[in-house]
Amino acid sequence: LGLSHGINSSETDPLTAILDLTNGRGADVVVEVAGTGEALQLCNDAVKHNGVLVFYSWITQNIHINISRWHNNSLEVVNTGLVHHGVDQRHIWVPQALRPVLQGQIEIEPLITHSYSLDDIGQAMETADRDPSAVKVLLRP
Repeated sequence: LGLSHGINSSETDPLTAILDLTNGRGADVVVEVAGTGEALQLCNDAVKHNGVLVFYSWITQNIHINISRWHNNSLEVVNTGLVHHGVDQRHIWVPQALRPVLQGQIEIEPLITHSYSLDDIGQAMETADRDPSAVKVLLRP
């Protein structure tokens, strides 16, 4: 995926680690995937001036977040929720979202931890639901 560092937040404070790794500047790009207000605030705090904050997850509760930083630090905020676009617009957004994969900029194979035939959909769902090592479970036709 082109990542240079991984941070285990159960062992280290992520914001401190990010600021240490970037000499206090913050990360060029942060991607929020946890779906909590705390995670979004962490991403907000960890991205550098003129950086990119990618919002992938879905937060289902009301949250409080300081968005003045988005303006003051010229952040680019990107919402990747394709499901929020109408079916009539998906022909526009899906190719755009997949372009980095098709151009070889993002390697998705390392994310696929399990692969099942469509006939084994029950086992695939069980794996996705219960196996903590499952990142992405692929169904093959």
